Amino acid sequence: MRKTLVFTLSFLIFIIAQTYLSSYINGAPAGYTGSPGDGKTCATSTCHTGSASAVNGWIISSIPEEGYTADSIYTISVSANEEGRTKFGFEFSPQDLIGNQLGTLIPSSQTQLRGAGKYITHKSSSVLGSGSKIWTFEWEAPSNGSGAVNFYAAINCSNNNGTISGDHIYRDKLSVQEKLSVFIDENLLHDTYTVYPNPTSGIIKLDKSVSSAGLTQVDLHNLSGDLVYSSKYSNRPKEELVDLSFLSNGLYILTVYEKGKETHKVKISILK
Repeated sequence: MRKTLVFTLSFLIFIIAQTYLSSYINGAPAGYTGSPGDGKTCATSTCHTGSASAVNGWIISSIPEEGYTADSIYTISVSANEEGRTKFGFEFSPQDLIGNQLGTLIPSSQTQLRGAGKYITHKSSSVLGSGSKIWTFEWEAPSNGSGAVNFYAAINCSNNNGTISGDHIYRDKLSVQEKLSVFIDENLLHDTYTVYPNPTSGIIKLDKSVSSAGLTQVDLHNLSGDLVYSSKYSNRPKEELVDLSFLSNGLYILTVYEKGKETHKVKISILK
C-alpha cells in the first residue's frame, strides 16, 4: 500500500512537471522578464530552479545611437548563448521604470504575445538550437514625449532533461532614448539661439550670436504643461548659464522671451 502511494505521488508530480514544461515550451507566462515592475524572472520554483544571471548584449535593436523616433518601427532581436545547450526560451517587454508598457510589440512567425501585448515570447517551433538561438520581432516606438524606454528580457538555456531543474536563466536590459527634435515657430523667431548640451545633466548654455539681444525671460515647462522653472533678466551677456540640475530626468520645453515676446522654443532632455 505504501509503495503504491509513493508511486502514485511520484507519478502525479511527474505529470504536473510535464504539464508545466509543455506549456512553457509554447511560451512563457506573462510577467517574468526580470524588470523592476515584474519583480521576477522564470527562475522560480514553479518554472525553472536556480537564479537569473545578468548578461549584456543579448538584446540588440536597429534603433540608432541618437535614439528612437516616435511611432517608428524597429527590429529587435533577443539571443541565447551557451555551449552544449540545445533548447532555449525567452520573454521580453518594453517598459518604463515602474513597469508600464511603452510602444507596441509586433510578433514574428516564431514569437507570440502575452499579457495583452505587453510581453513577447517564443513558440514551440522556435526553441531548438545548438549552443545558441536568436528570436527577431518588431517594436513600434511610442508617441512623442515618452522618453527613455527600457527593454527587459529573461532567457532560458535549457539542459533539456525533462524537468524544471538544471536550466540556466539569464536576464538582460537595454535602455534606449527618444530622439530629440528641435521645433521653432518661424513666425516668432528673431535670431537663432543655441542651447547646449542637449541632452544635459543639468547645466545648459544659452548662446546667441548677437550680444546685444534683448533676452528678458526663460521658462521651462514639463510635458504636462506645468511651469517648473522661470528666470527673468534685465541685461544679459552673450552666453547665459541655466542651472536645471534640481529637476528630474525627462523631457522639457524651454521657451525664450525677448522684450516680453516669445521668440524661441526647444525641447531639451535632462539625463543625469
